[in-house]
Amino acid sequence: MQELSPRQKKIQQVAASFIEKGHKTGKIDQNEVLAATDDLDLTSEEFDHLVDLFAAAGFQMSDDGGDLNLEEEDDSDEAEDEDAEAPKDDDLEALETVKPNVPLEKTDDPLKLYLQQIGQYKLLTADEEKELAKRAKNGDTEAKDALINANLRLVVSIAKNYQSKGMPLQDLIQEGNLGLAHAVEKFDYTKGFRFSTYATWWIKQSITRALADQSRTIRVPVHMIAQISKVRKTQRELTQKLGREPTLSEVDEAMPEYDERDINRILSVPMDTISLDAPVGENEEGGEIGDFVKDPDADDEATSGLDREDQLELIRKGLDYLPPREKEIITLLYGLGTSRAMSLEEVGQKYGLTRERIRQLREQALARMRKGLKGSNPND
Repeated sequence: MQELSPRQKKIQQVAASFIEKGHKTGKIDQNEVLAATDDLDLTSEEFDHLVDLFAAAGFQMSDDGGDLNLEEEDDSDEAEDEDAEAPKDDDLEALETVKPNVPLEKTDDPLKLYLQQIGQYKLLTADEEKELAKRAKNGDTEAKDALINANLRLVVSIAKNYQSKGMPLQDLIQEGNLGLAHAVEKFDYTKGFRFSTYATWWIKQSITRALADQSRTIRVPVHMIAQISKVRKTQRELTQKLGREPTLSEVDEAMPEYDERDINRILSVPMDTISLDAPVGENEEGGEIGDFVKDPDADDEATSGLDREDQLELIRKGLDYLPPREKEIITLLYGLGTSRAMSLEEVGQKYGLTRERIRQLREQALARMRKGLKGSNPND
């Protein structure tokens, strides 16, 4: 028998612990399971395996936890929202009071309108859910849509608990909806538990991953990009000339237009997520990524000296290193294969995301491209 890896052993231990508790309490609470496995970042296969272990012991995870109660108030400090786009409490509570076929209240607030719209979809009974899941498994797209629509309120219920993490609720909901769609594709009704139990894991997984991606993306003001590139380039030239890393004073001496405090501030900006000044290829003859990638929001005059074809060629090469959604966003922002490039605002409208979230995804994608292109030369 093949020896289990430390990770597999940990999952087995989690399962054994909850099964033991289940024998005492008569149930296994899904929210406790989700909390216990948060740090493991389970794959869908691992989550399904965990559910199978529970089923083999005669248990299904109960879905009556707090996160699934749309009427429950979250009084935790983490639920305090500092985001101006967040809806009022009575907007969220209205999700339970809005009934199907009731005219929607007129509003110019897109988020409030969305909350009203999803309140029009009735919640499913266990039997209805099972029937739709059967049809969805057989490829019925209408059944898939019905499962998704009936659980959109579940996404909002979960997303609102992450509002203090720095991402607008509108974006949290959109990320959660992506997780919900994945759950519909993966759900196996034959295992006996409710869809909401399974979907909760996917929704939380999608939201927390988006938050993790955002935390690794550092937005640098556009006006600083040129300064950073210039100082970093001088730093590299001095390193080659001196055969060692230059001191702050040496960089300052080589750049009389900046004082030492400014240079220290510029060099303190982490470059991993925005390294547009990083060299392409193993030497610097291939140029820098910033030479080829144009900022859609930047002043055209500032980049008019760059060769548009060189820009697009490097971007096309970089697309191979991107996941599907980021690939499409970059394609739209830089107008690849279309008559014009779309703005951040336009792409945001297409995806139901804010302008800032699209900017973050763009920076994240450029960082991936930089890493992927680092070993290649655009002139190859």
